[in-house]
Amino acid sequence: MEIGDDGYSRRFGGKRVDKIDVLDVNAENSRATIVADLTNAPDIPNDTFDCIIITQVLTYIKDLQRAVDTLVRITKPGGFILCTQPSITRIASFPGERENWCWSLYPTSARWLFSRGGIERRTLVVESWGNLRTATAFLWGLAQEDLTEEDFMLDDFRYPLITTVRAFKAQGG
Repeated sequence: MEIGDDGYSRRFGGKRVDKIDVLDVNAENSRATIVADLTNAPDIPNDTFDCIIITQVLTYIKDLQRAVDTLVRITKPGGFILCTQPSITRIASFPGERENWCWSLYPTSARWLFSRGGIERRTLVVESWGNLRTATAFLWGLAQEDLTEEDFMLDDFRYPLITTVRAFKAQGG
């Protein structure tokens, strides 16, 4: 299952993916096969999905822990949650962005958030990506094309531009 659309599942899943569900809180999303709010989704059965991809979404959810608890609940034992969230960031100017932005996650907060309820702590992988140059460029509104390949070679934990999570739900968890 992927949140919002199925772009990453299609791009990276290939033949390993048998079925893709798309979850969105917005019923007007024509790609959505499941319309639900992650903070209150009792109609989604427990242990349903092998893999859940959630990219840059948690920033807009006010009750972050309930959303993550739902993600864990609906992931099958032996399944994964793959999550990305901004850390150092600017808030975009498209309609509703400023009014709905709630969080930026750093490795410590992401680890705390996902270290509950059935997530295998030994295999929880939380990483940050970025450095002073990429963070500064992003805050200035520059694009990837404005930087060199060398600019991305160093990851400096002091300047996390993005935080990634790979959470494994334990068997019987």
